[in-house]
Amino acid sequence: MTSTGTSALDALTEVAEAMFVEVSGAKRALTKGMLSTAVTARIRPELSWWCAGCKSTHVSEQLMRLGGLPAGLRLEPESSPLNISALPRWPGVPAKPLGVQRIIDAYLRLYGPAAPADVAGYLGTTRTAILPAWPTDLVQLDVSGRSAWLPDQLVDVVRAAKPAPLVRLLGAGDPYLQSRDRDVLVPDKVAQKAIWRILGNPGAVLVDGEIVGTWRAKQGGKSRTDLTVTEFGVIDPDARDEIAEEARRITAMRGVPDVRVTYVGG
Repeated sequence: MTSTGTSALDALTEVAEAMFVEVSGAKRALTKGMLSTAVTARIRPELSWWCAGCKSTHVSEQLMRLGGLPAGLRLEPESSPLNISALPRWPGVPAKPLGVQRIIDAYLRLYGPAAPADVAGYLGTTRTAILPAWPTDLVQLDVSGRSAWLPDQLVDVVRAAKPAPLVRLLGAGDPYLQSRDRDVLVPDKVAQKAIWRILGNPGAVLVDGEIVGTWRAKQGGKSRTDLTVTEFGVIDPDARDEIAEEARRITAMRGVPDVRVTYVGG
């Protein structure tokens, strides 16, 4: 429920429908400012706010961003300023939420046993919102003392799984780090705080299925990248050799010929 007494879903639907009407009926692509002005005139006043930056009252920026997908809108590549147009043959704003169960199934398939709160946290919603779509044919498991669920056909697969024998420097936004069961992924609370920060997350060092440290890279002049690894323990020499190889791959992608890896902590 929003501060205006309107449910979040109703507010999103109203803005998305206004966006769909304006863009699908336009004779040419619209800029963000043009679309914002048109949508603001079409929706109820309580869904708009005073914007100090624009010095005007317009539709909520967040509602505009979230409404673009159900409205069937797209950004036109290489346009400046960015233009917004309609996706071809888009049927209109969906009448009700669809596909939530498929998203839950995908989370369980990719991240293993999970509880409704885990999926809710991943999607940025609440456990209460997820429960109506929660599958009824899942197997309940005990994972480190907490209940979690998994499709029956995946139970034996997960139980037989072995850590992958490899070393990777995971980027801060890597999907592996988006799982919500952080106590399973990284049991140590200090290490958790080092990986998942309020702002500016580092990358993570993955060795044979375990996260053993964090990493950051910065330019060390025109010809070198300086990569710093902060160890949670002591990383063995063989793993360090593979980390150096990973670091060279990162350097190559940045078009820099050399890399220096420095270790701290441990």
